[in-house]
Amino acid sequence: MKKTITETPEERKERYRRYRQNKQSTTEKQRDAFRQAKKNGTIGKRNMAFLSDILKELGLSQKAFAEGIGYTQQGVQYHFMADDMRLSSVQEGLQYFGYRITARLETGDAGQRIPITVQAPAYRVEGIRTRPGETKLPDYLTRSIEQGGRVAFVGEAILHSGRTLGSICAEAGIDLTSFRFFIIQDDFRVSYLYRIASVLHATVVWTVMPME
Repeated sequence: MKKTITETPEERKERYRRYRQNKQSTTEKQRDAFRQAKKNGTIGKRNMAFLSDILKELGLSQKAFAEGIGYTQQGVQYHFMADDMRLSSVQEGLQYFGYRITARLETGDAGQRIPITVQAPAYRVEGIRTRPGETKLPDYLTRSIEQGGRVAFVGEAILHSGRTLGSICAEAGIDLTSFRFFIIQDDFRVSYLYRIASVLHATVVWTVMPME
C-alpha cells in the first residue's frame, strides 16, 4: 500500500525556504571558489590551460566563446574553475568562429606518435585485429574506431598502447561505466584525455586551424 505523506502549508513553506537557502549557499560557494581561484591565478592551469592559450591567441574572450556554445559567461567560467569540459563543447565553440581543432598524442619516442582528432578524422580503420596475447577491445570501443568519430582517437591510443582498457582506466582513476557512456555518446572529457595521456606517458598537443 502506498504511503501518503501530508504536510501543512507552514511545513511546505519551511521546506521551500530551506531549499532556497541551500541553493543560494551552494551558488555563493561556487562564486567564492571562482573568485579565489581567479585571485590565485589557478583557473584552468592544468587541463583547461590549452583552451585559455587558444582563446588568447585568437583574441577571443570567454564571453565570446560562451556565445559560441550557447553558454552564459558564468557557465564557461565555472568550467574553467572546475578545470574540465567536454571535447564537443570545445569543438563547437571554436567552430562557431571558423576554426577546426585537432590534437595528437606524442610519447617520449619521436617514432611513436598516436594521432588524435577532436573533429571527425578523414580516415577509417577497417578490420581491427588484436595482436597475440592482447586483450580484445570492448565492442563499443571497436565501433568507435571503425566509425572514425570524434573520440576514435581514444580507442586508437589504447589499441596502440598494448594495454588493457581496464588497467588504463584503473590507473587513470576513470570509472569504466563513465568511460563507456562518453564513448557511446561520441564525446569525452578533457580531464579524461589528460589522465589517459599521463598513464601512457604522453603529451597532448593541440592544433587550431581555419576551417576551409
